[in-house]
Amino acid sequence: MHGCTYKWLAWTLAVAVSLGATTSAKAQDTLSPGFVSSELNADDPLAKRVADLEKALKKIDDKAKEDKAKAAGIMSATPGGRIYIDTAAFSQDAIDKARTDEQNGVEFRTARLAVYGKGFDIIKYQIEYDFAGKDNVRCKDTYFAITDLPLLQNIQIGHFKEPYSLDELTSDNYITFMERSAPNDAMAPKRHFGVMAFGNTASERATYAIGGFAEFDDDGLKIQNDNMGGAATMRGTWLPWYDEATEGRGLIHTGIAYSHRDAFRDQFTLKYRPESHLAFENSLLLTDIKARDEFGAEFATVYGPFSFQSEYYLNFIDRTAHADAKTQGGYAYVSYFLTGENRPYDRSRGVFGRVKPFENFFRVRDENGNVCMGKGAWELKYRYSWLDAYDGGLIPFQTCGDHTVGANWYLNPYTRFMLEYVHSGINRYNGAGTGDLNIIQMRAQIDF
Repeated sequence: MHGCTYKWLAWTLAVAVSLGATTSAKAQDTLSPGFVSSELNADDPLAKRVADLEKALKKIDDKAKEDKAKAAGIMSATPGGRIYIDTAAFSQDAIDKARTDEQNGVEFRTARLAVYGKGFDIIKYQIEYDFAGKDNVRCKDTYFAITDLPLLQNIQIGHFKEPYSLDELTSDNYITFMERSAPNDAMAPKRHFGVMAFGNTASERATYAIGGFAEFDDDGLKIQNDNMGGAATMRGTWLPWYDEATEGRGLIHTGIAYSHRDAFRDQFTLKYRPESHLAFENSLLLTDIKARDEFGAEFATVYGPFSFQSEYYLNFIDRTAHADAKTQGGYAYVSYFLTGENRPYDRSRGVFGRVKPFENFFRVRDENGNVCMGKGAWELKYRYSWLDAYDGGLIPFQTCGDHTVGANWYLNPYTRFMLEYVHSGINRYNGAGTGDLNIIQMRAQIDF
């Protein structure tokens, strides 16, 4: 920007000198901005100032080229991280308490440190670990990528999320609810070791991703077994409508995903929890699994401050000692920004991004002692989700339906508070019927 300013100033001064010399026989009809000083009298103080400006401009250009060449020849390193602090209170009826006695609590939901970097024009990397929890430090997104390739565009290798589900692939920093839906928790693949190719069309109306992954994961620790299994996962998205004039304040997103998974050690653990991380995780280990085929369908729309998002999941389970079975589920939710913002969309990856308030929250006093305050962004939300992990007794596990209603307050793009009420109805098919679980939960969140 400074280089452009200097060049504009040099040009303006040169034109002024030219206009002032029109009575001279040496006046020029036009002047070249690159050779202004050569057209002026060397003894003229103004000419000297113009020459000095040209030299300064050249130094700026040379320094920019030098910095660009230097940056391309090394790997950069930028620190980052996030902190989420959650608290939840539970209320149960007798039927649900027979499942487990939920306990009120508070926790660090996430306490991550990360390093991001790039270099040599085509290399990117990320190293991210989560220090929350008592069991062990957990590996999150830890990978490197090669970009700007012909045809494939990008190749990524390491430990990261498989390309499946809009809800799953949207960062925790940007999802609308404190936790993803119960069917997502039960069926969508998460992070695994793998290699993936991904890219988008020139118009950024469509994206693709396809990769091969280990079928089992232990938070990035070593995996070894003669029966390793494996997964092939792919996803495609398309924007039938994207309002270019408003940069996405109006859009329609569609997507599909598929994953074929050969079981690790012929096992599959079906697990989910009501939509609170402090709630008990329900699980069932199946030991006669040959393979699974998972399908996902996505739909979302944004129209100014209003948004709607929905997904359907279907998981076919190929078993050797029992009849084949399936699990299925889905969710739908709406959100609305009372302050007028919208959910931003990342067209290169087919996911939603960071909300930026029109006015950040602040509270200061002016010179007269009056309090001035910014309100931040306020969002209301409601979601219904359901999971069928019973399949008429073929599995058998449970079914559940969750209603979640709440509000988000974005103090700025990197800080927010979340408040939710969750009503979960869980049927364990033990003859007792559906139990009721009520949750009130809150989160304080910051990332950097």
